[in-house]
Amino acid sequence: MSGHLQYADALRACAEPGSIWAGDVLERLDEDGWRALPPLLHLHGIAPLAHARLRESGRLELAPPDVRDRLETLHRRNAARNLLLFAELDRVLEACRSRNIPVIPLKGAYLARAVYADTSLRVMGDLDLQVRQEDGGAAADVLRGCGYVSEWRGDADWKRHSSHLPPFHHRSGYTVELHVDFKGRFSHLRIEPESIWRRARPDPACGPGGLAMAPKDLFLYLCLHLYRARLRVGLRHLVDLRELLRMRGLEFSGEELRGQAADWNMERMLWLAWTLLDKLFGGAPYLALPPAPGGYLLPPALWKAVCTRLFRREDAGSAMALFYGWLRMATSPWRRDDCRLSPPGFADGPGKTHWPDKLRHGTRAVAEMLVRTACHPLDQSRAFGRTIREERFDRWMKWP
Repeated sequence: MSGHLQYADALRACAEPGSIWAGDVLERLDEDGWRALPPLLHLHGIAPLAHARLRESGRLELAPPDVRDRLETLHRRNAARNLLLFAELDRVLEACRSRNIPVIPLKGAYLARAVYADTSLRVMGDLDLQVRQEDGGAAADVLRGCGYVSEWRGDADWKRHSSHLPPFHHRSGYTVELHVDFKGRFSHLRIEPESIWRRARPDPACGPGGLAMAPKDLFLYLCLHLYRARLRVGLRHLVDLRELLRMRGLEFSGEELRGQAADWNMERMLWLAWTLLDKLFGGAPYLALPPAPGGYLLPPALWKAVCTRLFRREDAGSAMALFYGWLRMATSPWRRDDCRLSPPGFADGPGKTHWPDKLRHGTRAVAEMLVRTACHPLDQSRAFGRTIREERFDRWMKWP
């Protein structure tokens, strides 16, 4: 078991230090254990939240002084960065409002203000904005007018692969992802975008002219995002779900949530998130779901794969990472356009990959995997077992 997996309980305890079990875990940590936590908390995107919760619960004093200073530094840096991000968000939203383009801030752009009630607690990588599909071009023009550049030049190919346009980058370092679809490439979902827009309401926490999704819609969207990221986002998005339930969980019932998940064909995603909240944080506040059907329960054999995915190090390079990438590429659906003859490396637009590219990259990945396996056979055999379990989990999730 890797060191990261050994600290799984400590990571969960830092996110919920007020509970009795968390206090026991934190009190058993020695100085070396405490010093290993800040980089792991930073990796999971919950370092500022952990610092604030540990300080509020009085358990920050258990940490050595250098660890307390490191956590406080991470907290202050995130607070300063988020001040700049939200100033930029307000500028973009004001520009969209001047063009009468309705916008829904997503994920951290909404949660930091409305759910955490303190923008310094939520780590944000970029700004995610949802617009209607027919407003995608106009919103892109607004971003370009604000000084952003993107690879997107009007090609409609993104509709087949992603829920958002290629990222828009600003010379100051800001990145905006413009979402135009809620479900992206998951064609089995039955999400009705217009119903989400119809239930969205103005919210001062969103910024100038911003709209907020209904709490029930937002919870299911976060469940979808957790699935879309294949659990590689660590604990941050599970904490988002828990904080959302704490703030808005009284506004809908478990029956309503389950009914909407069934309408959207998202029951397996809902029960995955619910199982993770139950097993990692002792349940979800203010919400009780009816018993899950047998086909939607997470099989015990796959729980180890889930923990490995959640708590592994992102920088743990191995041959199995190449093998896993090859599996993802080989099992992804091929489009009819991929089969036409074209030289290797040639693509008609952003997001297009033709079969010669798949063959070339797949051969290279397998060759590098064999070389690394020959150099470190024991480590790679263990990684192979983990990879197979993760592939089984992905296949279980793929067919809800």
